[in-house]
This record gives sequence, C-alpha cells and structure tokens, in this order.
Amino acid sequence: MAVGYREIDLWGAFGVPALLTLLTIPLIRHSERHRPAGLARLLYLGLILKFAGGFLRYLMVFELYEGGDSITYLTTGQAAAKAYWSGEVPFLSLFPSQRGTPFVGELSGLVQTVFGQSAMGSFMVFAWLSFLGTWAFIAAARRAIPNVEIRRYAMLVLFLPSMLFWPSTVGKDAWMVFTLGLFVLGAARVFTGARLGYTLIIVGTAGMAMVRPHLALLALGAFAVAFLVRSRSQAGRSPTAFPFRRALGITVLIVAFTFTLSQASGVIPGFGPDGSVDVATTLSTTAARSSEGGAEIDVTRPNSPFDYPAAFFTVMFRPTLLEVKSTTSALAALESAVVLVLAVASRRRIIAGIRSAPREPYLLMAGLYTLAFAFAWSSLGNLGIIARQRVQVLPFLVLFFAILPSAVPGDQRQHTRPPHVT
Repeated sequence: MAVGYREIDLWGAFGVPALLTLLTIPLIRHSERHRPAGLARLLYLGLILKFAGGFLRYLMVFELYEGGDSITYLTTGQAAAKAYWSGEVPFLSLFPSQRGTPFVGELSGLVQTVFGQSAMGSFMVFAWLSFLGTWAFIAAARRAIPNVEIRRYAMLVLFLPSMLFWPSTVGKDAWMVFTLGLFVLGAARVFTGARLGYTLIIVGTAGMAMVRPHLALLALGAFAVAFLVRSRSQAGRSPTAFPFRRALGITVLIVAFTFTLSQASGVIPGFGPDGSVDVATTLSTTAARSSEGGAEIDVTRPNSPFDYPAAFFTVMFRPTLLEVKSTTSALAALESAVVLVLAVASRRRIIAGIRSAPREPYLLMAGLYTLAFAFAWSSLGNLGIIARQRVQVLPFLVLFFAILPSAVPGDQRQHTRPPHVT
C-alpha cells in the first residue's frame, strides 16, 4: 500500500485488467474446449471491450460529470480498505452485510482491499463482474434452449453498447448483471436436470436481494411460473425422481421468496416488515423519485391492458431519435433505434420463441420476466434511468431475437440436449 497514487492508478488501468484477463482466459478455454472456437473468440473480445467500457465510464464519472454514486462508493471503500491495512478491522468484517446502497460501498471496500486503492482498478473489477454475468447468460441460453442461435445471442448480449458501458462501473448495475446471470444459469441447470442449479439460484437471489430486492422478486416469480409449468408437463415421466425434485424446487422457492421479502422491507416503499406489499405505493413513490434530473417523461404505467403496449415501448425502446436532448441521450436513442430495428427484423424469430415458450421453461421465464420488468419500470419518470437500468432486461429481450425461426414445426420438434453442455 506504499505505492504512490500515480503508480497505483497505472496499476488500476493496466495491471488489474491484465490480472483479471489471466484469470479469465483459462476459464473460457476450459468451458469452450469441446465447442466451436468462434464463441471463445467472441468471449475474449467481449472481455476486452468490457474493460474498455470501464475506462469510458471512469472518464464519464471523473472527467465529464465529476461526481456521482460511483465516487461515493469509492470513498466508502477506500476508508474500509485503509482501516483493514492499518489493522483496525479484521478481513471478515469487509464482506458486505448491509442492504441497498451501503452494500455497494462495502463491496467497493472489499475490492479495494484485494486489488488496491485505485479508482480505475475498481472500475475494472466491477466491469469484470458484469462480464461474468453476461457470460452466464450465454451459458444458460445454450444449455436450456435447443433452438437458440448461440453466436447471434452472444454477439447481442456482449456487444450492445448499453451492456458494454452502463454496468462497467462501480455501482449497482454491475452487481445486478453478475447476480442475475448466476440466477439464470441456475435456472437453466434446474430446467435441464443438472447439478448446482438450486445453489446458483440461491446465491443469485441473495445477491440481488441485497441491492435490488424488487428485481429478485421479478426473477423468482418468472422462475416459479416456468418451474411449475415444467413440473406439470413432466409429471409421470420420472415417477421416482420427479416428486423429490418438485419438492426441492418448491422449498427453494419458498425460502428465496421469504428472504427476498425480508430484504425488501425498509428498502422499497410499500413493502412492510410483515411481508405485506402495497404495489400502488411502491410504483407511485418510484415515479415521484425518478421524475427529475433533466430527462423526465410522463409516466406510462399501465392501468389497463390497453395501456401496456405504450409502457412496454417506453421501457424497451425509448428514448427515440425524436427525443434527443444531449450527447448521451443521442447515443441511447441510437441504440434504442437499433434494438427496435432488430426486433422488427427478428419478428419471425420472436414469434417462434413465443410459440416455443410453453414447451421451453427457460424461454417462458425470460418472456415473463421481460413483461414484468416493463410493467414495473414503466413507473420510472426518467429516460436516463430507464436506459441505464435496461441492462437488467436486455439479455432476456434479445434472447427472442436469436431463436431459430423454424423452431416449432408443430409438436414434432426434436429436443436434443447434450448432457455435458455447461
């Protein structure tokens, strides 16, 4: 810790990415050793671009805005790291234990203790975490969906500007992409009968619940419906193993829901300590808090089924090119336009995905989560916030852009899931 600021900043800019790359390349190589080399190359490129996204986010925070939540997290983390290295606190006390915003500050302290007190280095570590979450999304789709065009999906989730840029910072979004990725990988393993599925679900749920419990509830709800539909469709196929697996799944769901609701109490308006939920209060308070900062819009929260398409469009495809007010909003609008064009061009794939969903629990979960996310986030009254937090739904949305359009020839579709797929 005796290294000067300039030296440790160089360590953060070059040393930390190099170290993390050396740790990650063997993992990618091992995972892809029996697969086409093209996807491994995409993952290598995605990792490099993630670090580039972290560098750009660093410049945005420190050079363009000269402020923001990231600086608060870094300051909190620096104090925790100094306390450890001065012998004031034990190492175990650095592990995050608080809920909500303080959790990220504590996580920053752990990162700075391990990797050094470098703002740039912390950005790189958080960017790396979001890369791991994105990689988990790719692994989950490949495992759970036989009719996914995996290279197309990987290119979408790895290289969409929002996925590269927004979660590559010291903040909640990087952690949420990471833990949501763990959750969906666990769900994919549960749906395909692989080991460690419930473990990953529990870890992912706990991680999400510590920061954004409302997102954990959305993910759990979507998984619960898909799990129950799958369980019903598989009843009678494996009379010995099925009751145990169903009982285990229901037990995990009950525990996860209970824990997540307990974390939501006091963090989210409308969630009471007794587990009661006032949805109207939650949505109204969210709308009021987010309708400030220069990118305000009229809240499009649907009050009837006829209002939902407009709300869905707002969350998934705004700002539009007609709503540009700044350079950052122009970039967001350009990406929204590209995603909208991709959606239109992929309409046959989307239809195939919707038709496959009743038979593909992972697709059903992804669709339900996307619809629920659009409803919940339509309460936000700020397009800037929507554009940033959309990274928590884009991997689910663009999944439907990568379904093979000839995926569902009636009920005669062949399911081939190699048991060794990870």
